[in-house]
Parts: sequence; structure tokens; C-alpha cells
Amino acid sequence: MSDFDIDSFIDWWIVNEITKNNDSVLFASCYMYYDNKDKKFHMGPLWDFDIGMGNVNYNDCDKPEGFWVKNASWIAQMFKNEEFKNKAKERWNSKKTELTTFFTTTAQTQFTELSADAKVNFDRWQILGTYIWPNAVGYQNRTTYEAECKYLTDWMQKRINWMDSAVSGL
Repeated sequence: MSDFDIDSFIDWWIVNEITKNNDSVLFASCYMYYDNKDKKFHMGPLWDFDIGMGNVNYNDCDKPEGFWVKNASWIAQMFKNEEFKNKAKERWNSKKTELTTFFTTTAQTQFTELSADAKVNFDRWQILGTYIWPNAVGYQNRTTYEAECKYLTDWMQKRINWMDSAVSGL
């Protein structure tokens, strides 16, 4: 593990796991780089969350429960290392309050700030309540911008609650 910047892998894992980002098991848009200064591989940058946070109808990524990234063969190997696992748990515990605040408070502010732009968007592209691949089940009931925001907020709160319990059990 000495060839890897473990902290960058753990932070990358937390963000992609909490969002249950379908692409993060190396389907697409996963990046790492080698830093000549510290002679280590780093994970990042974070990228491509269009089929994350419950906005997908396959691979069980629409369900807020269940590990997704941790079960991928490449990172599952890292979780076999006790030091990596313990550092991941510590990092989660140090960030979970901040992440909860972001998805409950900061996101609400951003939803409000974006509401005028959302109105223009959905007036032009009348897709609310319409299946657009790969929308999760229930899309037909989310016929307003506010309903989509509530779906995201509720999904993320359930995901954070599940993650907190699951990570403590690692």
C-alpha cells in the first residue's frame, strides 16, 4: 500500500460510496494520477455523478442501502487491509456530520437558489414525470422540481443513515 496515497483513496471512496455512484466501480470516469513528488498514486479527481444519488434503475444503485464501491473487486482488496479499513472508518466518523449538513441544509439552499433556473429548464425541456434513462422507480410521481429535490434529499438522508451503521460494522 506504500505506493498509494491512502487518504485520497479513502476520500474518493467515501464520496462515491455515499452517492452510490454507479460509474465508480470502474465502469467509467474513474481517474487516478501519479505524483512524482511523493512517488504515489492518488485517486481523483471526482467526476461524473449523473447516475448516482438514486438516479439510476439498475445494479441496486437506486436503493440507499448496500455497499456499491466497497464491493468492487479493486477496492475490496484494499478493505482486506486492516489499516486501510480502520482509516476509512475514522475518516467517515470525522466527516459524517459535515456530509449530513451538506445534504440537508446546504443542498436546500442551493435548491432554492436554482429554482428560477430550474423553471426555465423544465419549461423548455418538459421531462418532469417522464422516463429519461435511467431514472429510478417513481419518476412518474416526481412531476415538479420540488419533488425531485425532495427525492434527492430523502434518498441521501437514508443513504447517510445506512452508511453510518454499515461503516461502523466494518
